[in-house]
Amino acid sequence: MTTLTLTRLASMPFGVFGQMAGLATVEDPWLDNQPNVSCIPAGTYIAKRYKSPHFGVDVFMLQGVPGRSAIEIHPANRVSDVEGCIGIAETWGCFGGEWAIRDSTWREGFRQFMQGLQGVDEFTLIVKWWEGE
Repeated sequence: MTTLTLTRLASMPFGVFGQMAGLATVEDPWLDNQPNVSCIPAGTYIAKRYKSPHFGVDVFMLQGVPGRSAIEIHPANRVSDVEGCIGIAETWGCFGGEWAIRDSTWREGFRQFMQGLQGVDEFTLIVKWWEGE
């Protein structure tokens, strides 16, 4: 089974920024794993492909998140776009005066992510905090 790692690089009151599969990620800040407003606990999860009713395309949904459900990996720019999920784009930057993740074209990072997982219906995701050197 394919394994990916999401490494959280920066945690601020307004969001958590990291990287996965060579792309930038954004999550809500840590708020004790509260649904829709907190990032998920660090750990190992199974991500399964499914058709998102919100986005109308295939995304990956995490399984086994304690006390949580419907945690998707989907396109996003700002922390306000994720609602407890994991947003993915090409790089870090600003959007509307906020810290954000950005694409050269709309959803390009998400397209790259899904293309890299073409033919994969589930994978293992390790979520961890960067430990520095």
